[in-house]
Amino acid sequence: MKISFDYDLVVLKFDTRQEMNLDLYRIQEYYESPYKEIKGKYFTFEQFVKKYSNETGLDYFVKWGGCNFPADVAISFSNLFLEEDKLSKTEQTIFDLAEQGWKYFIAYVEGDEGTTMHEMSHYHFFSSSKYRNKVKSAIKRHNKTVIRKMKNALKKEGYTDSVLDDEINAYMIADQFEDLYDIFYKNGVTRKEVANLQKELYEIQ
Repeated sequence: MKISFDYDLVVLKFDTRQEMNLDLYRIQEYYESPYKEIKGKYFTFEQFVKKYSNETGLDYFVKWGGCNFPADVAISFSNLFLEEDKLSKTEQTIFDLAEQGWKYFIAYVEGDEGTTMHEMSHYHFFSSSKYRNKVKSAIKRHNKTVIRKMKNALKKEGYTDSVLDDEINAYMIADQFEDLYDIFYKNGVTRKEVANLQKELYEIQ
């Protein structure tokens, strides 16, 4: 893992998705798991596997291309998990940086430019209330049927309600065909519907 810094942002770069997700799955799912037994709670690896496995097995550690979470979540996670367990080396590093005052963390595989854009959009959504409010307003005034389809598609793929506007924006901005297909197109959202929303959100940049 390589660490770099930009203003109040910590960037974690990994060699593979598997390495990244193995290092960060506990913090990431503590932050935004769709499961009430996991989100904001202490959980064991066995509990995690039981919740996230399906009929084809467990693809979590190769599925996700990036991670993001605020520093206060990292601190809350660390304090809770230290009561029951111990932190990994990466988790301890994140905890130390969060306590030093860094505000937000993003992670991705080095060289993955699309995911870099996706994760940076999460940082902008978090760090700028002006930008965040403009994005939320654009989504709110957009075609409600289309937005409902997009949100249902995101929930089907494992996203929780609290991050849906943030994720819609990130996927639209990064504009990676494979991700747009896996999340939206295969779940009934058309290319035209995506393009129309992208046009609105691009104008906010």
